[in-house]
Amino acid sequence: NGKTANILTIGTGVHESIHVIDSLLNGTCYTDGFQRYYIDASIQVTNLKVGDTTQISIASATYPAALKSSRTRYATYITGNGSNPANQFNVLLDEFSAYVTTAEFEKNVFANSTYVYLDSPFSNIDIDTGGMTDFMLFMQSYLRAARLSAPSSYTAISTQPATKAFMQLLWTKAEGLLVSSYPYSVKAGGKSLVPTDVIAQIYSATYLQELDLLGITHKSAADFSATYLKP
Repeated sequence: NGKTANILTIGTGVHESIHVIDSLLNGTCYTDGFQRYYIDASIQVTNLKVGDTTQISIASATYPAALKSSRTRYATYITGNGSNPANQFNVLLDEFSAYVTTAEFEKNVFANSTYVYLDSPFSNIDIDTGGMTDFMLFMQSYLRAARLSAPSSYTAISTQPATKAFMQLLWTKAEGLLVSSYPYSVKAGGKSLVPTDVIAQIYSATYLQELDLLGITHKSAADFSATYLKP
C-alpha cells in the first residue's frame, strides 16, 4: 500500500550497494591502490593498500570468548570469510562502513511513522544496527590482535593518518547512531535488537584501550548507563 518497508530486504540492498560502490572506487575509478570508501555521499580516501595488513581472522584471538557462540556474524566474518587471505583490514572497514550506512537507513525507517515494518517473519530484528555494533567490536579486536601478534599490520594502520581519520569518522558516526537508535531498540520497547552484551565489551577498558592508543575519540560506558547498559 505504499506505507510499508521491509527493512530486511531494502536494508540488504542498501548494504550491498555500498560494497558495489567501494569495489568500483578501488578497482575501476582509481588505480593508485589507496583504499577508498563511500559514506555520507562522499568519498573517503585512506592511506591503506591491499597487502598492508593481515587477514581479518586474527581478531578471533582477542574477541571475547563469551560472545563467540552467540554472535552469528563472528562466525560469518571472523572465522568464516575472515580466514580468506584476501579479506584484510581494508575489507573489515568496508563491512563496517556498509553496516553504518544501513544502520542509519534502519533508524530512519523506524523514526518515520509513515512506514510500518513488515513484522512477519521477524518480530525483533538484529540486522543493521546490530551488525554495526558487531563491527565496532570486530575493529577493536582486530586492532588488539594486530598490536599483540602482527606488528607490521599494526604499524601500517597506526602510522596512516588518513586511515585513522576514516576510522574516527566511522566510530563517531556509529556512536551517534547508537544514541539516536535507542528509542527503537528492544531495550526501549522497540523492534531493533541491539546487542547490549556486545556494547558492554566495546566500552570495557580492554577494548577502549585500542582506540585510545590510536587517538580515536569515543564515548564511555557511562554514556550508555541510562540506555543500553542500564540494569
